[in-house]
Amino acid sequence: MDCGAPFRPRSTRPGGHAATRWRGFTLVELLVVIAIIGILVALLLPAVQAAREAARRAQCLSQIKQIGLAMHNYESAFGHFPAGTKTYMQSTFDESQPYGQRRLNNQYTSDAPPGGSDCKTGPAWTITILPYLEEQPLFDRFEMDQPFLQLYDSTCGGTLNKEPQMTPLAVWQCPSDTNALPGTLYNCYHACTGGGDSLAQNTVEPELGFEGTSFNGTPKYRIFTNGITGYDSKTKFAQIVDGTSKTFLVGESRLHFRRGTHGGGVEERYQGWSTSFQISSNFGIPNNATAASRPINSTDPEGIPPNGWISPGYRATEFSSHHPGGVQFVFADGSGSFLGEDIDDEVYWSLGRMNDGLPTGGDFR
Repeated sequence: MDCGAPFRPRSTRPGGHAATRWRGFTLVELLVVIAIIGILVALLLPAVQAAREAARRAQCLSQIKQIGLAMHNYESAFGHFPAGTKTYMQSTFDESQPYGQRRLNNQYTSDAPPGGSDCKTGPAWTITILPYLEEQPLFDRFEMDQPFLQLYDSTCGGTLNKEPQMTPLAVWQCPSDTNALPGTLYNCYHACTGGGDSLAQNTVEPELGFEGTSFNGTPKYRIFTNGITGYDSKTKFAQIVDGTSKTFLVGESRLHFRRGTHGGGVEERYQGWSTSFQISSNFGIPNNATAASRPINSTDPEGIPPNGWISPGYRATEFSSHHPGGVQFVFADGSGSFLGEDIDDEVYWSLGRMNDGLPTGGDFR
């Protein structure tokens, strides 16, 4: 024992146990721990987001297949798929005239609603299949002999259908759609009117469709009528000669008409899930139907220009979605599939057509 060392009694806790002195974290150690936690969160966050998107995409596929099943049940009840919309139009055609001028003597049928041309558009397919989406009570609230295209005004009697048309339905809204806020009337699922190259302007074949225009009037684009759903269409299974597993029935679209006003504060119907086609030659844009034309999720600058009541950057002549890399489709046989943006153009156009007689080719699923 070192007799020269000073005596220092050991610190003890009550009960005689020696106390342990703990050293705290230094600032550097604390910063290192925080940095490690940040790195782990950064690595984990994309995986969490990917898992959430996968769940949303699965729910979206379930919804679009539900819509396809409703259209099948409609076909079972009536013997044909629902028309895109009813136009109350009777026309004669002169095949000797240049294409685009062949429709002559346009006349409305006797059961057309009164008023001008804007008043003479019947219900869209999104309304006629409501009973098969378990929405019979909502369907019963609609006055089917009233217009479904234009304004909520007394000129067309649109006020009779205002309340049911303003009813939001979750089945029409994709879970990944960031614009589909609660209570909105957007429709993310559009029937397929046909398919083909939208930029073939002056070589339109009569059986493929007719020329229309973009929203700002230029340039002219194709409006396709070679698919299952169209104006006054009554497509039967027997007419889908290309095969029901190789023909689009419904696909996604992120084109949204904003809810706005027109003419002294009258609310527009253009953007609603219950709106019929816009068949004016000045627009050429279907509201709840789309053609397999422009590439999926296209960023082509020649689409709809930004304006007060259309979401900027969205296109009227393409299928598109908020899912990264592609779009959900339901086919005429009721099957659903996610198709990527890299699908071959010719294959994509062929899937939009129901009876072109051409082999689809390629493994598109």
